[in-house]
Amino acid sequence: LGASYDLSPQHNIFLGTHSGFTPPSSSGLNPNLYEVNSEDGGLDVEAEESWNTEIGMRGILGILQYEAVLFQLDIENQSSPERSTLLAVPARTQSRGIESFVSTHMDKFDDWKKHIPEFHMSYTLMKSEVRDGILEKRDASGALIESVNLKGNELSYVPRHNVHFGFSKSIGLKEDQVLTFRADWHYKSSAYSDIQNVEKTDNLGVTGKIPATPHQEIPMGDFSIILPELLDLSTQFQYNSQFEIFASIKNVYGKKFIGSRLHSTPLKKSASQSSGIIAAPGRQAQAGVRYKF
Repeated sequence: LGASYDLSPQHNIFLGTHSGFTPPSSSGLNPNLYEVNSEDGGLDVEAEESWNTEIGMRGILGILQYEAVLFQLDIENQSSPERSTLLAVPARTQSRGIESFVSTHMDKFDDWKKHIPEFHMSYTLMKSEVRDGILEKRDASGALIESVNLKGNELSYVPRHNVHFGFSKSIGLKEDQVLTFRADWHYKSSAYSDIQNVEKTDNLGVTGKIPATPHQEIPMGDFSIILPELLDLSTQFQYNSQFEIFASIKNVYGKKFIGSRLHSTPLKKSASQSSGIIAAPGRQAQAGVRYKF
């Protein structure tokens, strides 16, 4: 269900609420956690249900095009929120925040457009929380070791801040030939790698937070300015409507940092069940041609 309203030819507000559901993943189908009621010995499992509500505004303000959205996502019956983590009491979780985007819009400013690069930036501020949920830790025989109340914990892999910004410039050469350059910077703040919110990194690399992506901080009194160090460069030469040449370099400075621990869980640390740290991609370069028949 959604609605929108034009405040003016340049500005629009919108809102919506949407529901969805999904069956639990195969890792969540553990007979020890569910009551078997069906005659064929199947599992009595409820689907995960979600409600997403948002309200926002978009439009054009002078040379800027903008959009800002407040959102809230509520999920119930979340029995397996991450790899090999099975909850005895399915969780209720909530994620809320704001998404924003701004870019230059120079369709009515031809003189500026010839000389000034186009700018684009997106920013997401998000907070996640487990409202209810119980995790049971068991030994190899299935005996209960500890019950952990997850209420108040953050969801894994949900950074509080996510920033992307960059510049691009297209230069018309002759006829339909266009040369385009683009530079993009990226930044994500730190995030937990498991729903138990384990802070300490163990000697296997299985547990611990995912650090923020490489950056520099410039102190400014009570706050700091973040300068991202993840830079991507790309260029494209459009020879005609059918043929183009392109090239790009990602992670230009070759920064080394932790990408994730997606294949790991604090509940099962053996090498056959957890792989530990997964390094983020290093410097990558590619080039190619594209032809449309």
